[in-house]
Amino acid sequence: MAEALGFARGTRKRLNKIGLDIAVEDQAQQDVMRVVDKVIRRQTIAIVNGANWSREQADATIEKLNRGDMTDDEARKMVTEVAKS
Repeated sequence: MAEALGFARGTRKRLNKIGLDIAVEDQAQQDVMRVVDKVIRRQTIAIVNGANWSREQADATIEKLNRGDMTDDEARKMVTEVAKS
């Protein structure tokens, strides 16, 4: 009967979640994203430090990352472009 009405299995479980359950689930997802962001930042810093740059260039780029003046993607792209030239 559930299939005939278009109800998927497991839908009831999600619908039964209320306030606190949803908040806890949302917080867990945010925590995972913060961890992922930290891992990406550490990898970016390792890439910058491993580039054939002067210490001053690497430190300036890392400082821009930490201030939010540059994204991880921008820093990685800069490393790639400098390596090509």
